[in-house]
Amino acid sequence: MKKAVPLLLLFITLTCQISFAQSEQVLSSLKKELLSHYSKDPTKYKIAEFIVNNIKFHGSVYSDKANEYYSKISQINSSFKYPSCKDEIYKLYNNTGFQNTESGVYTYDVDRLTAKYLIQQIDQAYSTWKSSTWAQHLTLSDFCEYILPYRIGNENIENWRDSLKKQYLNKIDWIKQVDEKKNSAFWAATYLNDQIKSKGFHIDGVYHINNVDLPYQALSNIRMGECSDYAEYTTMVMRACGIPVAIDFTPQWPFRSSGHYWNTLLDNSGKNIPFMGGESNPGYPCKAGYVMAKVFRKTYAFQANSLFNKNLAIKEAVPDILNSPFIRDVSCEYFKGVDVDVTLPLNIQKNSHHFLYLSVFNNQEWVPITYTEKGNGNIIHFSSMGTGIVYLPVYWGEIGAIGFSNPILVKSNGEVETLKPDFTHKQTVTLNRKFPKFEGVLSYSNRIVGGHFEGANNSDFNDAINCGTIVKNPQMCYDSISCSISKACRFWRYCSPKDKGHANIAEIHFFYKNKEVLPVNYLSDGKNGEGYEPQMAFDHDELTFYQSSVKGGAWIGVDFGKAVKIDKIIYLPRNDDNNVVPGHIYRLDYYKDGKTVGSSEQVSTGYSISFHNMPSNALFILHDLTKGKEERIFTYQNNSVNWY
Repeated sequence: MKKAVPLLLLFITLTCQISFAQSEQVLSSLKKELLSHYSKDPTKYKIAEFIVNNIKFHGSVYSDKANEYYSKISQINSSFKYPSCKDEIYKLYNNTGFQNTESGVYTYDVDRLTAKYLIQQIDQAYSTWKSSTWAQHLTLSDFCEYILPYRIGNENIENWRDSLKKQYLNKIDWIKQVDEKKNSAFWAATYLNDQIKSKGFHIDGVYHINNVDLPYQALSNIRMGECSDYAEYTTMVMRACGIPVAIDFTPQWPFRSSGHYWNTLLDNSGKNIPFMGGESNPGYPCKAGYVMAKVFRKTYAFQANSLFNKNLAIKEAVPDILNSPFIRDVSCEYFKGVDVDVTLPLNIQKNSHHFLYLSVFNNQEWVPITYTEKGNGNIIHFSSMGTGIVYLPVYWGEIGAIGFSNPILVKSNGEVETLKPDFTHKQTVTLNRKFPKFEGVLSYSNRIVGGHFEGANNSDFNDAINCGTIVKNPQMCYDSISCSISKACRFWRYCSPKDKGHANIAEIHFFYKNKEVLPVNYLSDGKNGEGYEPQMAFDHDELTFYQSSVKGGAWIGVDFGKAVKIDKIIYLPRNDDNNVVPGHIYRLDYYKDGKTVGSSEQVSTGYSISFHNMPSNALFILHDLTKGKEERIFTYQNNSVNWY
């Protein structure tokens, strides 16, 4: 995803758990009224039972200011297209002042919803199910989970079903006339998702208030949002039209920051087919090739095996990300998992923590992604874990996840290895980066291949001489060329390839006899991209860069004020600023017994740095103490880095 995605799961605090007792009488009355209404209809009676038997703990945080915020987002979506809506929505949030507002009031559905409302929802959903040719393969239990629910997550309740049905159903009703497609949930979902895609898919986070999912009015006519917003809106649209869709998510990627939400279609085959609402259709993989540690499905039904339910009586502090009674582990539908056993140190066997976790790293900290109960033995068990991943066993404390054992590498072939530092076989670890290279940023390096440098004594470069062409991809690293001309020139410039590049470059520096020659002014062809100035490519800041508004043939340059000789030009493509940089202070840590042990700090004298007498068979992380935030865990073997 373009930006980190907040993991907005439905969770309820222990305070809310305790206060639910006051709603028990209301629930009993609601159940009696609802079941009495359907006493002569056995099918709808079972449906009503499903609703009231699982309604406990469903609810949301309500506040007048938040409702006003949602309403204004809807108005912005109606008035502005992307990207104009982005500034308007961010301005709205800042002007509303949520940073200083009260959190609102948590209200249970049983205290807010009437039997009349639930009867309306049941009747509407049932009618849509029975009239949808593409939903006839559903069992009653399938219908209850994939079409019936009146809410998707913990959003404020709104009657979205009628509105979305009127807006979208007529766009796919034509399928009923096509014999080979009329009974297919796949084709109904595909054609309907095409309609959602026509709105445009733009990942830019709309702020969520009080960790509450955006309601329908804020999602209507969606222009931008997080993956969770698109997944929730798509689920509303699909269910309103009788298409069986749910939401799956991985709470944290095991190789980068953030997690991800997407949709899943219950196909006629009885299998769930993943897709991304508004972006990719069923059958086209979402995040193809990404490894996952765990996958969960959001449900309406209360999950007896959830951490939330297990913790009701224990009341232990647990991570919010897993503290929901409405999520179910469906990892086995996505990958062939591996079981992992962890031997508990004596101090952990004796401490008071009932729940223990496996966690994955998010570039900053360890995030629990599954739990187990400690029990009375010295071994704990985790099932169906993703492969090609490093896990850290943790317990949950006041400061969050606290490691208590050595990291565990589950290899791609399913082998499980404990990364226990070996001090009998020490090694030298030499590094040129602190973070893996990802395709999106790495692709920018290729933009400068074919670009060249010129020198001239006329400011219009009508006497320009080519002094060197970039012939290889520098892979986000500094590179250099020797200047092929001995003539002194006042003006020097970088020219983007004729067919690509946008003159997109992060750093250019000119040298003569190993001494940098400093310009007195900066030049361009006047086609600067919005927010970009030519001096950004000469500011000794690896993260800033220049970008032209035209694709090919653009240029930026310098004026030295007088003719100068240049014998070397050093350049850096647009990059992520995670390379080792001369002058920065670094520290290499390794993990031992769940904690990090640090080397002595070193100042880099070049574009790589070496740490001696480090253990083998260890999990490492390199810290740039001078600048930057992105850091990634890795192992080091045979002079090679393996990122995790």
